[in-house]
Amino acid sequence: FVAGPTEFVTLWNCLGQWRVVFDRYDRDRSGKIDSDELREALRGLGYAVPPSVIDLLIANYNNGVSHRGALDFDNFVE
Repeated sequence: FVAGPTEFVTLWNCLGQWRVVFDRYDRDRSGKIDSDELREALRGLGYAVPPSVIDLLIANYNNGVSHRGALDFDNFVE
């Protein structure tokens, strides 16, 4: 399978939609989503996630980039 322009446009649009969600919940405009913002984002997407799972998600996906436990956009999408 070789991706072409149509697949690229589809991917680009999907990433744009994720960016809108990320920006909506990055309330402090830090460029990162902390545990409270992530909980709100997931709740807004219809997922009720307990705090222990939020902490686990951040620990697994922040790649050690943030010492305060937050996800940048790339890790949020991942």
